[in-house]
Amino acid sequence: MILSGIMAIAGLVTSAVAGVVTSNIKVPPPNPIPVVIQGIPNFSVSKFEAQGVVLSDRNYISFHLTPYPGATPTHCFAIGTTAAHMLTTIPQTWCTPINTTDPSSSSTPSTPTASSDPTSNSRVWFSWTMGEDVDPTAPTASGIFGMAQTTGAYIKVVRQVDERTRDEAVRHVPAWYLGRQGEGMLEHQVFSGPSNFSLLALRFTGEEH
Repeated sequence: MILSGIMAIAGLVTSAVAGVVTSNIKVPPPNPIPVVIQGIPNFSVSKFEAQGVVLSDRNYISFHLTPYPGATPTHCFAIGTTAAHMLTTIPQTWCTPINTTDPSSSSTPSTPTASSDPTSNSRVWFSWTMGEDVDPTAPTASGIFGMAQTTGAYIKVVRQVDERTRDEAVRHVPAWYLGRQGEGMLEHQVFSGPSNFSLLALRFTGEEH
C-alpha cells in the first residue's frame, strides 16, 4: 500500500513537471514562404562548357552570365572530382565579374576577400546538380523552380540583390545533352547542347527555398 502510494505521488509530480516544461516551450513560427514579386529579364548565358577532363580525375563547368541587359558579365567556373571522367554535382560556387575594359585581365574566379564580400549586393553564384543526386521527395522538388527529375542535370543561378531579395533561375539539362565521347582511355562525358542560351529568371523575396 505504502509503495503504491509513493508511486502514485511520483507519477503526479512527474506529470505536473512535464506540463510546466511543455507550457514554457516556445515553438518558432514556420519560415515565410518565398514569394515571387516580379518577372525580370532572362539571364543570358554564353560560352557554356561542361565536361569530364580526358586522362584526369577532374571535371568542370564554365560559362559567362549576364544577369540583365547592360550588366557586367560574370565568369562562373568550378572544378569537380570524378572517378570515371563523368560530370559530377557542383555545390554553390561564386562567380567572378569580368573586367571588360582591360583585355589583359583574367576572368578566372578567385576566393572572395574582405573587400569583395560574397554576401554583398549583386553577387552571383551557381550550382550544378546531377539528376542522380536529386531527391524527388525533397521540398526543393516542388514549386516554380522545382528540381524533381532524376536524369540529366540542373543548373541553378542566383543573383543576390540583398539579404532577402534574389533573382533566380533554374533549368533542367536533358540527359541527351550529357553523352560520352571518345573511346577507351579517351572516353569522357561532355555537354553537347547549345553554348549560348537564356534562363527564365524571377525575383523572389523571403527565406531561401
